[in-house]
Amino acid sequence: MDVSADLTALNIEVAPERGRLTLTLRNDHGRYTSPGSGDLAVWTPGAQVEVGLGYRISAGVETVLLPHFWLDGWEHLYGNGAASVVISASGQYLLQRRPIQFRSVTSLAEELRLAGTGMKDPVVVINADNNATHQSVIRVMDAARQAGFGQIVFAVEQVTK
Repeated sequence: MDVSADLTALNIEVAPERGRLTLTLRNDHGRYTSPGSGDLAVWTPGAQVEVGLGYRISAGVETVLLPHFWLDGWEHLYGNGAASVVISASGQYLLQRRPIQFRSVTSLAEELRLAGTGMKDPVVVINADNNATHQSVIRVMDAARQAGFGQIVFAVEQVTK
């Protein structure tokens, strides 16, 4: 869903292993009144948020994708004759599409162990975007080993130009 026409503010904080994204959208037309339903059904906690910054060059428009973020929530604001919705998202680890806070390899191993409870031959799938650090991938691999997972698979996304 492209919301660029309604964007009034963008705040991005990026640090190793974490980040924060806040989008403020104009909502005087009421388009964003019911997140999670209708056209906004994709706005659910844990949904991936992609932000691309564009600029014009003589050959056309170029876009640079920022790191992926995951939707934490939203807030409706009213005042000064304006209505807006603020979307907050964080860049972090997801486990079964649920954001988790990285505290240590040991705590991540425990989260993996709990997620694999009752599964026969569970597999850890690592899907790291191009902005993920090597260290973050190594931490997941180490946590998977500590949790007793025998298989680790890397998911890749083919990029075509």
